[in-house]
Amino acid sequence: MRDLKNSKDQLDFSPVFKTNEFARICGTTKATLFHYDKLGILCPKRDEKTGYRYYSPGHFFEYDTIHILKAIGCSLDEIAEMIKSNSVDSYEELLQMHLQQLNKQIEEINNQKRRIQESQSLIRESRSAVIGVPSIVAEPDEKVLFTSAIKSPDKQDSHVAAIGNLLSECLKTFHGPAFHIGAIVRNETLLKGETYRSYYYSTVFSEDFDDSERITIRPAGRYLVYYHKGHYTTLDRAYEKIFEYIHSHGLVPAGNSYEDSLVTYFNTSAVTDHITKISVQIE
Repeated sequence: MRDLKNSKDQLDFSPVFKTNEFARICGTTKATLFHYDKLGILCPKRDEKTGYRYYSPGHFFEYDTIHILKAIGCSLDEIAEMIKSNSVDSYEELLQMHLQQLNKQIEEINNQKRRIQESQSLIRESRSAVIGVPSIVAEPDEKVLFTSAIKSPDKQDSHVAAIGNLLSECLKTFHGPAFHIGAIVRNETLLKGETYRSYYYSTVFSEDFDDSERITIRPAGRYLVYYHKGHYTTLDRAYEKIFEYIHSHGLVPAGNSYEDSLVTYFNTSAVTDHITKISVQIE
């Protein structure tokens, strides 16, 4: 390496580093530097006699800028275009565009994180659940994404298709899996003494997502909560005890019933170990 020349107040930015020296200091390769030179995003000076490339201390700042822009997702073509424009506005626009992309990715990751935490919470709730004993609890409101109404509730294919569509919608809309799928029995159905499921739903964590056709609020309020252990085909037994409790205590269903699978096929192969939380909104 040649000697650096220093003036009294300013570092001399004349070319002093050969390619291999510059690559070693930056922690990169000569091939990468050659590629950057070819693209016109980091161009050293050339010795006309020897053909050697030489980099100055100023090139470290340029390399760091390229490294940072790549780290936030900028392509080399985008970086080259920004350098070609030689404009502060272009640089700011490039940063803003990738900031928006990063914010979107952060939101997607946070959604997936909250879904995982929700699933963990349900499993923990299942461990402390008192099976077969009704209780009255206050539940907070919750934003949910629901399926279209199930037209043939007596046919299993209709339910399978609805759940499949909901899982696909969660992957498409929230870029993450739905670890938890719930079912809704409408208030009108309960008042008739029936318990067929009209919708399936999944919790929505994104505050920005708003689709009035598919989003509803599971309202806050008083709920009769009942934990049932066994396969979902045995839930009628649970509802018999729920209706019996409602009538004997002078209660009236004031809203829908929400069925949350705390333990299901995802985490046990024994259907007799499935645990479902049934929450019926009451007056």
